[in-house]
Amino acid sequence: MEIYTIGLAKKSALDFFESLKQARIARLVDIRLNNTSQLAGFTKRDDLRYFLDRTCGADYRHELLLSVGLTRPFAPSPDAPPIHWLQVNNIHLEPDPCWRLR
Repeated sequence: MEIYTIGLAKKSALDFFESLKQARIARLVDIRLNNTSQLAGFTKRDDLRYFLDRTCGADYRHELLLSVGLTRPFAPSPDAPPIHWLQVNNIHLEPDPCWRLR
């Protein structure tokens, strides 16, 4: 398995999907924390899933845990309190760790 990275900023849909097609990807793993409210319509979750299948024959997966770094808390569901990423792995930290990167 080969792993590539690609950004969405300042890319047209044509450039983005042609790059993926040339790389012959089988799956795109979206690690954005929020994958439904982007400026470019083709980068929204459902649109991205559709265009990946149509242009590249590629699968789409959203992996939320890969998007959360060590410096920001997240809520596993809308009604749950935010927790730090390391707490998911049973390493409990203070809500606002003093070693936060800036």
